[in-house]
Amino acid sequence: MAQPPLHLTLAEAQRLAIQNNPQLTAAGQVPAEYHAAYEPNLFGSLTGVGADNGSRLAAGGLNNPVVYNRLGSGLTVSQLVTDFGRTGNLVAMAKLRAQAQNEATETTRAQILLAVSRAYFAVLRAHAVLQVANQTV
Repeated sequence: MAQPPLHLTLAEAQRLAIQNNPQLTAAGQVPAEYHAAYEPNLFGSLTGVGADNGSRLAAGGLNNPVVYNRLGSGLTVSQLVTDFGRTGNLVAMAKLRAQAQNEATETTRAQILLAVSRAYFAVLRAHAVLQVANQTV
């Protein structure tokens, strides 16, 4: 079934356009990505090999004449102790770039609002033309 038409005011259309535009929300995420280097890292792995009777091949390689079924697992935890200020400088640089991007955001925001306003008024004009055409027929 078709959805019923959505009636929007200009303010609602502009709010939705600003809210759903990825250019306006992406810049603030980069400092958080760099800052993640300060957090501990956890890595886990699990491997297993099933051996055929009398076989010397397991996991794609030539092995000992006696190959056993086996299961291996591992867990690695790492924590940054020092990188001589590199991560701190990366975070500071990313914050400065985010601030610069926020300044450019106002231009992007104005362009989005202009495009939405043009589209909104074009739809209103087309609707008015259609009503006039229906009245003359």
